[in-house]
Formats: sequence, structure tokens, C-alpha cells
Amino acid sequence: MDSFLQLSNAHYLLRVVLGVIGLAGFALAARTVFWLLKYISWGQGDLRTDQIPTRLKNVVVNVLGQSRVILEPGGVLHLFIFWGFLILQLETIEYLIRAFAWNFRFSDYIGRGTYDFLLFLQDIFG
Repeated sequence: MDSFLQLSNAHYLLRVVLGVIGLAGFALAARTVFWLLKYISWGQGDLRTDQIPTRLKNVVVNVLGQSRVILEPGGVLHLFIFWGFLILQLETIEYLIRAFAWNFRFSDYIGRGTYDFLLFLQDIFG
């Protein structure tokens, strides 16, 4: 094994500390989600689970496609900011995973060509 890949005790301690901080962050996020779900459950009416394909299509068109926002002044800028944020978050997620698994690469899962295109988009939006 290369000496570059060998970890000292300080590196192990750093990983443990970062892991604890990360778990605390996830715990706080879970608490917030629980609070939001509790708040939503106070609403009246029934939980509609019919017409799932139509509802999913509406999510894709209205949320991911930003179809309503794009019609407003500044909507195109909002679209680029929204998609830029999503694309840059993929890079952040990859770095978070690499903190614990050094050999992790999204390219192993999505293919090298797709990964290179993702890197290109990250350069454009970043």
C-alpha cells in the first residue's frame, strides 16, 4: 500500500469527528422533517393518492421544469439558478462520500461519458 494512502491517527480522529458532526447534522435535519410532517398532518382533508401518474407528471413539469416560474419576469434566471444549484449539489454529495470512501467516483455508477458531461455542467454553473 502506498504511504500516501496510509492514514495517521490524526486522520482517523478527524474522520471520527467529521462523522459525528455529519450524524448530528442528519439528526437535526430529521428532526426538522419530522416537525414539518407533524405540521402538515394538522391540515384538514384527505390524503389523495389517486392519479399518481398525473401527479408525478405535474411534479416533473412544475417543479423540475419550473414551467410556472419561467413565465414570470426573471423566470429564466430562476431556472438557471435552480438547475445550477441541483447540479452543484451532486458535486457536494460526491465530496461528502469521498470523505469516508476515498475511492468513490460517480463515474463508476453513471459511466465516464455522463460523468464528464456532469463535470462540464458543474464548470458552467459553478
